[in-house]
Amino acid sequence: MTDDRLAGLRQMVADLGGLGADEIDPNEPLFTAGLIDSMSLLQVISFVEEKFGVAINPADITLDNWDSLSRIGRFLTARGVL
Repeated sequence: MTDDRLAGLRQMVADLGGLGADEIDPNEPLFTAGLIDSMSLLQVISFVEEKFGVAINPADITLDNWDSLSRIGRFLTARGVL
């Protein structure tokens, strides 16, 4: 996740996990590794919806799309947001 547009997301996830943004590897599992919980995941999704002006379909809320910063970036790219 090198896109500057995702820097705010990285910082938000770091804050939720009690870490510095530079401590989060873009490929590190967020949910399955316990860095964030289900309530935090909802905050991440809400942040993405607000920051990028996109509505996230509940069917798109899967670990394949949301379990790492790089997966989130790929999902947003596939949706044409990035």
